[in-house]
Amino acid sequence: MKHIFYALSLTALIVSCTQTNPANGFNPRDTAITMGSQTSVDVVIAMDKLWSDGNFEGMRELIADSAQFVWYDGKVQSTEEFIAALKSDTLSYEWSFDWAFSVKDDNPEATSEWVNAGFNGSVSDSEGTELEKALFNEWYLINDQGKITYWFNLKAER
Repeated sequence: MKHIFYALSLTALIVSCTQTNPANGFNPRDTAITMGSQTSVDVVIAMDKLWSDGNFEGMRELIADSAQFVWYDGKVQSTEEFIAALKSDTLSYEWSFDWAFSVKDDNPEATSEWVNAGFNGSVSDSEGTELEKALFNEWYLINDQGKITYWFNLKAER
């Protein structure tokens, strides 16, 4: 009986070590969607930390030169425009970083990963008057060099 237990344990160990990343969902190319890497999530965590600290110049290290930023209101910005807008903003922001996960296309030619991140936040004016509360859902496209190449956000007012 002891040998059967060890054989079953060994079989379970081998199976668990050889399982692949399960796929789900769909896309226009009919390739599978799988979970992405923690490395891509770490890029977004680092970006949030720099943004929270007001280190807009440090953010450049995480952004590809040709990146594009699309805001919930349709405004599209280059990296330079994005950073300049953040620097010149006179409003005050508070937020909690509530989740992040990454997904990728199972197509071997698609090396970038998408990170979805969620934030609850509030915006106040210079006198401290709260102007709005909102849930922000952001998507970051992270290339295989660990740089943000595309970003867009959605806003749901609360």
